[in-house]
Amino acid sequence: MGKKSGARWILFVVGLLVAQAAFVAVLIVKATGDPSHHVEANYYQRALAWDQTMEQQRENRRLGWQLLAALSPSANRRLELQLTLRDRSGKAIDGAQVDAEIFHQARGNQRFRARLSPRGDGHYVARLGYGRVGLWSLQIVVERGKQRFTAQLKRELVAGS
Repeated sequence: MGKKSGARWILFVVGLLVAQAAFVAVLIVKATGDPSHHVEANYYQRALAWDQTMEQQRENRRLGWQLLAALSPSANRRLELQLTLRDRSGKAIDGAQVDAEIFHQARGNQRFRARLSPRGDGHYVARLGYGRVGLWSLQIVVERGKQRFTAQLKRELVAGS
C-alpha cells in the first residue's frame, strides 16, 4: 500500500496543478480575446498633457467652428462618415485637412482611422469599415494652416438609416 498509494497522491496533486494552469490559460485567452475590451492608448501621457488639452479646448472656443457629423451605411454595409465644417458666422470652411478616429462603443479595440476627402462647401466624407448599428465615438482633428480644431462626438448608427 505504501509505494502505490504515494504515487496516486503525487499524481492527484500534479493533476490539480495542471487543471488549475489550464483553467488560468483559458481565462487569459478569454479575457484578451474579448473584442469589447480596450485599454486607452497612451493614457498616462495624455493625463500628463492635461494643460495642452485645456489649451486646445480654449482654442476650439476661440475659433468658434461648428462641426456637424453624421454616420450612415454605404455599399456593402460599410460605414460612411460625413462632416460639415462651418465658421462662427456659418460660412463653409474648405481647404482643411480632416482626420477622424472612430469606434463603436461596444468594440473599443476596433478603431477606424481616416483622412476625409473634401467635397466642397465645407463637406468632408470618408468610407470606413463595417458599420455596426449602435453608438459610435468620433475623435476629429481639423487643421487649416496654423489653425487646429478638435472635437469628440458621439453619433448613433440606426438600422436602416
